[in-house]
Amino acid sequence: MKKILLATVAACMISSGAEAFPTDQRGLPMYSALPQEVRDSVEKARNACSEMRGDGGQYQRQLGDLAGIQIVDLNGDKSDDIVVDYWEVCGGPMTGAVCSNRACGFEIYKQTGNGKWRKIFDESLYGRYLVIDGVERGSNRLQLLIATLGAGDSRCQPDPKKSYDSGQSCNLFVTYKNGKWNWQKIK
Repeated sequence: MKKILLATVAACMISSGAEAFPTDQRGLPMYSALPQEVRDSVEKARNACSEMRGDGGQYQRQLGDLAGIQIVDLNGDKSDDIVVDYWEVCGGPMTGAVCSNRACGFEIYKQTGNGKWRKIFDESLYGRYLVIDGVERGSNRLQLLIATLGAGDSRCQPDPKKSYDSGQSCNLFVTYKNGKWNWQKIK
């Protein structure tokens, strides 16, 4: 019985495998600890936004390294999952740099092990609101995402007899459960 219990505890420790995301003296996530893929993508966006502003990156420096980046726990497994909101990365919509005339990129990376992440969400959203559990101190559990998409998107359940322009949209509740994204139109 003891061997089974010890094996179960060891398996649980191995399966969670994630150490806490490194933080600085203020308790903020360290930008340098983000996966290279995330840092490269964010830097590319920041450079494009700075070029469009023509300010040599001054505005980007004022925003700080973590602008548009959040560490959340998608499913309660205590992992450090990463949200990148390109609207916030650039301090607002930068049409032609990281956004279209209506939507901006929004990515989520799921932690798959210690120091390993995989992109599991990559959408252009008109609007986005994260609902994060704040009941428990230190909790960062993502409860849901409220996303706005173009009304013609199939997840908006558009009327096939109608034509939709880029100014029309719908809102959806988006949740992550059992490794899948669930989209539910808000009626």
